[in-house]
Amino acid sequence: MQHLRNSAVIGFKVSCVILIMCGGILVDISLKVAPTDWHRAAAEWLKLSFRYAAIAATVCGVLVLLLNVTQRGKSTKRATAAPLGPDLRATLLQMVIKETETRDRQDAARSDGQPCVFLRPDFSTGSVKHSGWFGGAPRLPQSVEWPSYQGEPLRFVCQISLSDLPQNIWSGCGPRHGWMVVFMAKQEMHPVVLHVDGPLEDRAGPGQSDTEWFYPRTYSEKPLKDHLPKLPIQMIGHTGVLPDYCLKRTGHAAGLPDPRTAEFFDLSDPQFHPLDRGMLRFLLQSIAVDLSSRARALDGFMAKKLRPSDQALLKAAQDTIAGTQAQFDEIRTSLAPYEARFDGAAIRSFMAQLATLRVSAFNYLKNDEDGTAVIEFHDVGLCDVAPGTYVHWRHDYLNRLYRQGLHTFADGHALPQPQRDRLTEIWSIEAMYEGGMMGHAPAGHVYTPYGPGTANEVLLELKSSELPGWIWGDLYSVVFFIDRNALKAGDFTAVTVEITN
Repeated sequence: MQHLRNSAVIGFKVSCVILIMCGGILVDISLKVAPTDWHRAAAEWLKLSFRYAAIAATVCGVLVLLLNVTQRGKSTKRATAAPLGPDLRATLLQMVIKETETRDRQDAARSDGQPCVFLRPDFSTGSVKHSGWFGGAPRLPQSVEWPSYQGEPLRFVCQISLSDLPQNIWSGCGPRHGWMVVFMAKQEMHPVVLHVDGPLEDRAGPGQSDTEWFYPRTYSEKPLKDHLPKLPIQMIGHTGVLPDYCLKRTGHAAGLPDPRTAEFFDLSDPQFHPLDRGMLRFLLQSIAVDLSSRARALDGFMAKKLRPSDQALLKAAQDTIAGTQAQFDEIRTSLAPYEARFDGAAIRSFMAQLATLRVSAFNYLKNDEDGTAVIEFHDVGLCDVAPGTYVHWRHDYLNRLYRQGLHTFADGHALPQPQRDRLTEIWSIEAMYEGGMMGHAPAGHVYTPYGPGTANEVLLELKSSELPGWIWGDLYSVVFFIDRNALKAGDFTAVTVEITN
């Protein structure tokens, strides 16, 4: 019986590990399908929980295997714990020592207050000095070939002016002239960093939209463009403890909330109007799909066993949707000329009409003891989100407006003032949280030794960010390390990377 019980315990823990890992994979997939801020935060929390739970369950499973050794046969003698072998004891001890030393080094580097710089995407219209850019394409000397890895051209990440770096970062090492140009492999975390100087020219190369680190990755539509938007960056020197916004997720630092969490979405507000005919077409198609989906869902619920009162509400909701679809068809017909020749001012009245459309939102809660469906109803506007519901078209449209606005800005075109006011407020806050850093102590956990007393310097850290459009690991950061002696010699050929956690 004891052997059976131990086997059951082992099986339970192994099953837990499998379930946890599967859950982690599902969350990882969901992160790459352009989630909302709420879903992204929830997924991040779940992913972290899965990770630590998997570690704990694995350790428990190993201990059970080691300690629960029972006699075979009919003996009921109590199981005795098998002693740990010297090799296993040494391995576990080394793991503990490595973890402790890593955390001690990181604590020392963070408290040291070494000089560093922030690389912040800049969206101002004034004459601000820029020290490079994220995304887009590089500028290289004519003699420099585009780098590759295993026969595949690398993808451009960013270009940074070394002449703008303060002398005191990286322990005073490294060149202070020319440009640092960063490339990354399409699938693997393999970096190539070039130091170039002299006359530069624009270089065309493969875009980043087909990489593992492109963000947001969706499976329902193609990216707006092959290349990430080219965002100019401002270099800001810093010495001392890193500010709170460098250490926390967007919107979580005191005094710097995420503007998107508090805004009220309303299609009658010009801030939310389409930027071009492609966006107008996308908006109308998204609403049409949403209304059709609501109508089909109502038809499906009418086939369930319902209370008479709920059946009457569903019938009224069907009538509402039918009327809304008819109104929408009229508005869409009126907007058809602007899908061919866009006019932002002319569509305003039609956007206001769309905002007045009514829909019925409902949640299926459960079946009661008689098998009758229990349903919760909400009469809401087209732009509203009822409690417990998720409006796909609204989420997709706002994401499209965000990305289209970035590309419009990056391409040097003027945004209409209402959309520009809203988007630049969002972008500027995100730039503080999600910009890059150089010569600092990374906020996340890394195993590569760095800082005073080690052989390495933190060359660069790039956080996962919607702004340039990249994701590293599970919404963490990629950190580039370089040997200090190589940096002194201006040799960037052996740069390594690590994903924080």
